[in-house]
Amino acid sequence: MFEKILENLYRAGNDKVANFADGDYYASFYGDESLPTLHCGVCNTPKEYYPFMPKTQIIDINGIAPVEQRDYIFVDENGNPQKVPCLCKCRENSYKAESKRAELQKRIAENKLKCWGYICNGAFIRNTEMEKVTFDKYEQNKFIDKAAGYYSSYADRAKEKKGLMFCGTAGAGKTVAAMCLANALLNRGVDVRFMQQFQITALSKIEDKREFEDLGSCKVLFIDDYNEEQLTDYGIAMLQDLYELRIKRGLLTCFTSNITKEALENPSAKYKLLDERITANCYVVHDKTHNYRINPCSYE
Repeated sequence: MFEKILENLYRAGNDKVANFADGDYYASFYGDESLPTLHCGVCNTPKEYYPFMPKTQIIDINGIAPVEQRDYIFVDENGNPQKVPCLCKCRENSYKAESKRAELQKRIAENKLKCWGYICNGAFIRNTEMEKVTFDKYEQNKFIDKAAGYYSSYADRAKEKKGLMFCGTAGAGKTVAAMCLANALLNRGVDVRFMQQFQITALSKIEDKREFEDLGSCKVLFIDDYNEEQLTDYGIAMLQDLYELRIKRGLLTCFTSNITKEALENPSAKYKLLDERITANCYVVHDKTHNYRINPCSYE
């Protein structure tokens, strides 16, 4: 069976001769001078080999070292062993790197579709405009600075298991900063979801079980426009259950909200459990000095 597999692979190859490049040289195959193989001049490993079936080992005449007998599989019409091309180490590593890059790009595309995707004419497509919200497109402010700093230290924040809470007046740039951070993480291959509060509280844990589990298992979840005044008792329970699940799993959750830092740190009894979880598991960034909706040119 092993012999047949190798034979099929060999016969299916288009090139039976390894590619020669500058610096390449010929050297013996496993020390056998009668069987020269092409070696890479960069990594000094073979670019071709003689396939064989290992047999039992015997001891050389001096009884010092084992010698492995080989039965070569491919031979020409005269019975001489035939060489088969193979990848040298540097080329093999190059292929592995290319494969990893391709896999990363695939993962990034899938995550962006899940994060920014929407249904249009029955098809689920990515919102490319959302993907364009990146740090290099906006001038610095307190939220942008904190989001950029969080991104640069993401590995440490992930170990620490602490998210971000951007709070302040409407138009202060909270959502933009959160989207910049979300896209930076997405481009790094991180599994991110970006949802508004009402989209989450509209879910049913029975009918939308799959969506709830997806939000509970992604690496980073952004909950935009956290607004206690719009929360029903069901909405509070939904957010609490989702947030508790993510905390137990050690996953990061980030928020944007118009709530003040003082109100967040001194919640009423109705929102006490949820707000205490947020302040304990998030860095709270508060800024009420800007309104970029009044002067949007400041963001260009």
